Amino acid sequence: MKRAKTALIWLLTALLLCSCAAREAVETEPEPEGFMPALDTKIAGSVTICGDIADFPALLAAFEDFGAYYPAITMRYVKLDDYNSAITAALDGENAPDIYFVHGRMRGQQRYRTVFDHAENLADPALSISLDVIRPRLLKPEGEELSMVPVLSSAYGMLVNESLFEKCGLSVPESFEALREVCAAFEAQGVSSPLCGYTGAGNGSAFYIAAYTRLCGLVSGDESAIEELNALSPEGGERLRAVFERVDELGEVLDRAASESIQDNHTAVIERFFEGNTPMMIAAAETVTAARLYGAPDFDYAFYPLPVSDKDAVFLDLAAASLAVNKESGSLALANEFMRFLISETELQNLAERAGLIPVTVGWTDGGVYAPFAAIPDKRSVTPEDVNITEEVSLQLRVLAQRVGHGLMTVDEAVEAYGKVTT
Repeated sequence: MKRAKTALIWLLTALLLCSCAAREAVETEPEPEGFMPALDTKIAGSVTICGDIADFPALLAAFEDFGAYYPAITMRYVKLDDYNSAITAALDGENAPDIYFVHGRMRGQQRYRTVFDHAENLADPALSISLDVIRPRLLKPEGEELSMVPVLSSAYGMLVNESLFEKCGLSVPESFEALREVCAAFEAQGVSSPLCGYTGAGNGSAFYIAAYTRLCGLVSGDESAIEELNALSPEGGERLRAVFERVDELGEVLDRAASESIQDNHTAVIERFFEGNTPMMIAAAETVTAARLYGAPDFDYAFYPLPVSDKDAVFLDLAAASLAVNKESGSLALANEFMRFLISETELQNLAERAGLIPVTVGWTDGGVYAPFAAIPDKRSVTPEDVNITEEVSLQLRVLAQRVGHGLMTVDEAVEAYGKVTT
């Protein structure tokens, strides 16, 4: 009996020790999280990405992160001049890139057919790319295929000196009428330049930013309006009347003299805004990133939607960089693996933080400069693909909005000239 009790005690002790050991193993060896390599981590090779951004340190940092998993893979970024023409030639050439930039405006245009013909279907389940981490409105599949995936988002809006608004007891406007009233209120309190912006040529012009934002808010989802615009027809010109009217009204509240002294839409915009006496400065998110080159100003500021609509500001959600994989790449498996690595919530947010732009991820929140955009509900968010106008429409709009904004053309003349301007 004594021996039986002794044996039982030893058995229970052994079971307890095994249980503790198993629990300790679970506690010290947790399930792995994050990216898990799908290829042999010793695999060697190279991947080349071609784009049109001159300096892209954020992507180079992503290369280093990827290299921690695949140290024998060489990643290279090449900036192509005259990208829209150069990329089609590059894809048909001997040294075609493995991954390349694609812009939404290329979709549906015959001269960019090569760009899409070479594109891998990134929605193929076999690639295991986590597309569900990206805001659905930014993903524009062609049936069951997806040629490009956005990795960075941008926006048009205005830099707002929040400290100056607080000092003057005013609220940031969300409609154009409210913008008028705020400008008048600032002037009544001795602030001479309530609203400024770069007014030179190009997509960074305050007049084009206002016109494009207004247009997207008006015709999103209106197929007949989009068809008329893309046809460069007189009916399309009439569709732009409300856009040109708003640009004309903007020219009345914009401090033109101060704005015309701003020489470029990047550093000059930031330098003027950081002087601290301009409550609102029209800009693009790419300009906001330049603020990181300067020391923090002695006032609080953030980037807000530009209130050019009749009611409630719109978040024009722009894909700042979208990537496609060349399905004829000699390093196709490596290129797809890099895309699988990059398209994750962690890496996409890291990329946005490093680039100073807006993440493309679902449920994006921001406590920093882009916080006002993060707070806008989806129902007030629009993408260029929701409008789907051609590159030629954008060029016509840019030229005519500039002329109306500077008072060189009336609204009626701009409507009549639509589709006839040599761009």
